[in-house]
Amino acid sequence: MTVFISFATDRVVRAGGLEGRPLQASPAVMFIIYGIAGLATLGTAAIKDRIGLPRLVRGLLVVSALSLIAVLPTSWPGVAAAAALQGIFVMMMCAVLAFWSERLFPELPSFSFTETLMAVALGSVVGPALAGVLSDGLSLAAMFLSAAALSGATAIAMRRRLIRETPLDCGDQPGPAH
Repeated sequence: MTVFISFATDRVVRAGGLEGRPLQASPAVMFIIYGIAGLATLGTAAIKDRIGLPRLVRGLLVVSALSLIAVLPTSWPGVAAAAALQGIFVMMMCAVLAFWSERLFPELPSFSFTETLMAVALGSVVGPALAGVLSDGLSLAAMFLSAAALSGATAIAMRRRLIRETPLDCGDQPGPAH
């Protein structure tokens, strides 16, 4: 999530900016599109109810993988698509984390959501740091392609049985009975 926010505007500006716009206008245009697309995700719970949490999470990972700012960093359609897809991914994934944590630990909804946010915060620090090392060693384009590949690989490797919407019962836990 934060890799795109941290580096996408740099990718566009270093490539020359959006065609026909002043260079310094590109980041603003990107984040306006990002925000507007994010608003379109107000129906996340309804989508989850319709297709289920595993399909929603897999679909969101595919959306993240397809937000390829590395490919067309000066093209209006390319940048707009990347920003919109990433805006949708971030906002829907935040909603998924919110209602997932509440349902997974119903007796401790505030605590469970806080724990979920702490994990996301850790990833929000580690992800951009690793992405920065990768972009310094290779390029911004290579770093973004690697991030897209990671999202795509995660979507493919994801196992439905590992995504739960309800807490485990003692009988559901692996190993000897308690």
